[in-house]
Amino acid sequence: MAKTLKDRKDKISKYKKDLAQFSRLSYDRGLVAARGGNLSIRIPGTERVLITPSGISLRDITPEIIIEVDIQGNLLKGKKNLKPSKETPFHTSIYRIRNDVMAIAHVHPPFSTALSFKDKPFPLLTAPGMVNLVKVPLVEFALMERRNCVITSQKRPGKIWR
Repeated sequence: MAKTLKDRKDKISKYKKDLAQFSRLSYDRGLVAARGGNLSIRIPGTERVLITPSGISLRDITPEIIIEVDIQGNLLKGKKNLKPSKETPFHTSIYRIRNDVMAIAHVHPPFSTALSFKDKPFPLLTAPGMVNLVKVPLVEFALMERRNCVITSQKRPGKIWR
């Protein structure tokens, strides 16, 4: 039993390191600016999620500050002075209705965000994009309170929200 507990702790530690690494990578690649964006990982075989804290730039995420919540978004583990991302309900609602989703990166690349205001399809500029994506779906703007309604209405995998 002790080995199982140690293995579980080791895996969670690895997931936290991965989440911190991809958080910094998102910042370094310009996918977010300032304190925008949040990432999460579903802990396989559980009803638990690791998520980045609110109010901290993805550039500054370390494994030690990653927060653990349950699938309903209730805080389970985290530093006292930190709160889970304000987008936690958005992440956990996706995990609840899509068992196949194991990680979420909610980022706001500045050029994509600017282009989205034109309310036109994104241009596909590379051959792999043209072959693999066909088109880039846009999600219409919704206030945080409404996002859960939008997500909950999308129960079929692969359906485009727009």
